[in-house]
Order: sequence, then C-alpha cells, then structure tokens
Amino acid sequence: MCNKIVLQKCQTCSGPIIKGKYPKKGNNCSRKCSAIYRWSLIYDIYHDFLQNKIKQNTILDEKGCWNWQKSKSKSGYPKITYRNKTLRGNRVSYLVFKGDIKDGLLVCHTCDNPACLNPDHLYLGDSQTNCDDKAKRERQARGEKISISKLTGAQVLEIRKMHEVGYSQGQIAKLFDVYQTTISGIVRRRTWKHI
Repeated sequence: MCNKIVLQKCQTCSGPIIKGKYPKKGNNCSRKCSAIYRWSLIYDIYHDFLQNKIKQNTILDEKGCWNWQKSKSKSGYPKITYRNKTLRGNRVSYLVFKGDIKDGLLVCHTCDNPACLNPDHLYLGDSQTNCDDKAKRERQARGEKISISKLTGAQVLEIRKMHEVGYSQGQIAKLFDVYQTTISGIVRRRTWKHI
C-alpha cells in the first residue's frame, strides 16, 4: 500500500494535491483543473481587454451614459464580438463588468438609452420585467405612433363625442372608413386608453 502524501491544496478546486499519483506541474490536482485554471486566466485577460475596448469606444454624456461610438444595429443597440459571436453590447458589458447571465434573462437599461454600455445602468430581468418597465416608462408605441394605425388622437376624441350624441357605431365606422369593432374598442376604452 502506497502512502499518500498531501503536498498542498489545488488552486482550482481546493482538493488535495497528492505526491506520487502522477507527475504534477504547478498548483493543480489534475490535468482538468490545470486546464480550467489556464482558461480562467485567459478569460480574465479577455474580459480586461473587452473592458478597455468598451471604455475606449464610448463617450460619457451628462446622464452618465457610456454611449457606444462603433457599429450598431438598426434599432440603435451596440454590436460587439464576444467569444466569436456578435452580441448586443449591453449583454457584453454586463458579462465583462458584472458577471454571468443566466439562461432566459435579458439585460435591461435603467436609462432608456439603447447605446449606453455603463454597467451601473444595466440590470437583469426576464421578458415580463422588460415589458412592465417599458409600459411604466411609456416607451411603447401607442395610438397614431403605431405604424398601422388609421386614426389620429383627434379623430378618436371626435368618435367618442359622436357616440355620446347618438351616432351608432356602424355609422361612425362608415364615416371614418374603419371596422365597427374598431369603433367599439374606442368608445368602450378597450383601445386608445391613453386618450
């Protein structure tokens, strides 16, 4: 029976490094822990590189936003390559400054600025949190801002007045060239609630 002599603890998993099992180099208990340790060093260097890249390619504004000056998507979100994949800049900024993002979570802004990469302005949330935040801050398109809307806010107010004085929904629908169900939604305040 061979005597196992524990030399020290592994710097990766904190397990014992045993003399005589097989030749060891460094401060790891196995080849797997050694590989994990080497990749963690590369990972730290890579994150430092990306942090510097983000800081160098942003401009600070009066609200404290770090506005990205390089490539952006059509919707105004920064595009940054992370581990050979092009991701939204807010995700990359969160990853390199704050840490991992669990599956299914989104990186949301507190500042309502898609170009902002300031990690202090970013937080994690699910899609419901993001939708609730959008509605609370009134950032979602309503009324005539919706591209397919046929009516304006003034017309909606006129429709409600016409209904109050006795016009039927069918008559109003013909006058405004819309369906009767559209008029019903307006007068019952199921649609155009903000007016």
